Amino acid sequence: GEKGEEGCKVCDELGDTIKELEMAEEGTALFEQLKALNPLVEERIYLRGGKWRIDTLKFDIEACSGMAAGEEEDEGMCGIDGCG
Repeated sequence: GEKGEEGCKVCDELGDTIKELEMAEEGTALFEQLKALNPLVEERIYLRGGKWRIDTLKFDIEACSGMAAGEEEDEGMCGIDGCG
């Protein structure tokens, strides 16, 4: 009946909240990793509307560490200011 439907709705909302919290933790960890590679990065670039841009963080970490797919370690070509 209706209780079952409400229960599912509550579970769905709880699941969404947990997913958002996990993404927030991942985003914070990724940003700290990027900041260690490049102290000039700004949080506002990667955190929009309260949500981390996880894909962008991962891409920039790869670029700054010179480990982007298909690159040799010594060929790091990061286009981010302040990145080695």
